[in-house]
Amino acid sequence: MKRFIAAFDGRVYSEGTVQYAIHLAKQTDAKLVGVFIQDLTLPPGLYAPFATQVPYLDVPTLLKSESKDEEKVNKNIKLFVRACEKAGVKFEVHKDKGVPLQELLAESNFADLLIIDRKVSFYAFEKESPSGFLKDLLAESHCPVLIVPQKYTEINSVFLAYDNMPSSIYAIKMFSYVLPHCCEKKTQLVQVKPEKAASSHLSNNKNIKDFAKRKFINIAFDVVKGSPEVMIEETLKATNGDVVVVMGSYARTAFSRFFHQSLANKILKDFDVPLFIAHV
Repeated sequence: MKRFIAAFDGRVYSEGTVQYAIHLAKQTDAKLVGVFIQDLTLPPGLYAPFATQVPYLDVPTLLKSESKDEEKVNKNIKLFVRACEKAGVKFEVHKDKGVPLQELLAESNFADLLIIDRKVSFYAFEKESPSGFLKDLLAESHCPVLIVPQKYTEINSVFLAYDNMPSSIYAIKMFSYVLPHCCEKKTQLVQVKPEKAASSHLSNNKNIKDFAKRKFINIAFDVVKGSPEVMIEETLKATNGDVVVVMGSYARTAFSRFFHQSLANKILKDFDVPLFIAHV
């Protein structure tokens, strides 16, 4: 039985995370673990002296704030439990307190897939999208990560981003293992090459086609010349948000890290589609 994590900032309930997690858990007969994290690195009350320039720490206000956070976490856990029971999925709840990234990385050691909202950030002042927290999670997670929109849309097609790098091939492999039911859906494998590229064929053409055809029932292959960002934008604009993008992003080599971060960040910032990321 697979083990999927639905990850939450404990204070914020993500309906999208719950719906995607429950649907995928039912389709794969996976056990769903709701991980609700309460950040203890810098309680909200500690921001007050900096924001108001008051030269002391208001302890009563801090304790009151922590109590309110605890109430929010407990309320969100009840919503999650109710949704899982209604759907009839196997589940359990982990209420983690500590450094959010460390807590979630530790949980990812024992998971087949981690599902998380694209808007998650444990820092109220952070405006960046995707958040620094999410970028760090993608770079360091010990299992594949599915980043989902806040609104659920059924997945009807699959887009495989291929660049002949080990991380992209690994991501395709892991996607087929973790979510095998999606391999029956309409699938497109695309490689982007520079305008002046001599060949219009897929890199390692015979191997990648043989590999992918054995895993995806209804798959088409394509090579596009130009900018990866423009290609992904044109492709995703033509969908109704019912596609999942698969990438081997945030790899450890310098070139692959730079290339994939740029593309993955654009998807997360500009499009409300699920993004499946795994790296070697």
